Amino acid sequence: MNNHDSIYTVNHGIEQYTMTVTKDEFMQVYKLSAKERYNSILIVSLVCIISSLLAIPFNSLAVAIIASFGFIYFLLLLISLHSVKSQWVKKSQTIESRQFLVDIFEDKISVSTIENGELINRYSMNYDNVVFKKENEQFILLVDDIQLFYVKKSILPEDSILKGILNKSDAKYKKISIVNNINIILYIVTAVLSLFIYSCIDSIATYLGNPSCWLYFLVLPFSAGLIILSLILKKYNLKWKPSLIFGIVFSLFCIINGLGQVGYNKYYDSGYNVIYETENHIGIEIPVPDNIKFYKDSYTENNRIEIINDANMEFSEQEYVQTDINYVEKIISYDVWVKGLPDNYKDIIPHPDYFADSEYSILYNVDTKEINTVPSERGTHRLVLIAYYYGTLDIVEYTIKI
Repeated sequence: MNNHDSIYTVNHGIEQYTMTVTKDEFMQVYKLSAKERYNSILIVSLVCIISSLLAIPFNSLAVAIIASFGFIYFLLLLISLHSVKSQWVKKSQTIESRQFLVDIFEDKISVSTIENGELINRYSMNYDNVVFKKENEQFILLVDDIQLFYVKKSILPEDSILKGILNKSDAKYKKISIVNNINIILYIVTAVLSLFIYSCIDSIATYLGNPSCWLYFLVLPFSAGLIILSLILKKYNLKWKPSLIFGIVFSLFCIINGLGQVGYNKYYDSGYNVIYETENHIGIEIPVPDNIKFYKDSYTENNRIEIINDANMEFSEQEYVQTDINYVEKIISYDVWVKGLPDNYKDIIPHPDYFADSEYSILYNVDTKEINTVPSERGTHRLVLIAYYYGTLDIVEYTIKI
């Protein structure tokens, strides 16, 4: 160390060492530093694959969106990893011509780089700011939120204060590593689950047949977890604001949609029951396409009509084009269907303007079991209207006061 006194003017630490590093050793340090990035890539890949598999039964578009999201994020991680590796490879070309002077203090470590007898840079790192520690047989790697330090184990004696300080902090570093991994998982799950629900809610409502708005609340534990985790990140001097903002935004998203104020507040607890019951009551076959929606309508004209179930099926834009043709023929073959919508139906059905152009229709009285008969007695009647119009079939179950 005395040979460098003229250029090495930093206050000498409690321990002082000289370190040299070969090109191969330098790339070993890179591999050690890259482990966390590889873990991130693995986590992203697994979460996106699982999310895509979950989306398959519901919506192919959602699968495509989620897979694209995962692929883009995965690609960005790979590009970042490649860029970092390129920088390390470039630095490795000059590493063997440099000498590193290491000062170890009770509260920090300082490393000065000497090249051709000149001091070219000097860095210090406080132990309290270290958020990442890895080691292998050759090196100890330390990282704070700004820079990376590595120290050769071979230059440190067994009783080095650095080893003692780092050993005492091992529990802290493990906690930070766990917090970082949880943060990554929460980011991905929050985003992918939100996208999954938003993209697939139509199909999910078809399968569940109930108010599906509550599905948005499935996101809340993860988005709220990000908010809580941001406070922990702040405690460890890690980047915490992105987690806080991301968590707040997605929490608001799921709360607003979950309360039904935005989007799908019309889904009702009907499911396929209204279709099956209609088939059994009237004795007709109703082919069910993939694209089907169940609603609870707010139509209450003069408080006379109250919608119980409303199922809307679309055949024409799917694989049912040929089925449409066959279905029209089947409609004609059933005696229960009437052509068009009789004029006397218009005063006793909801949305008469909407159903006015129907090609075929059936009116079924649930109470009296009558078909295509307008109720004449006073009181409340439970009716089912079935209407077919150019590839669209509607089944509306409702009550009407006469």
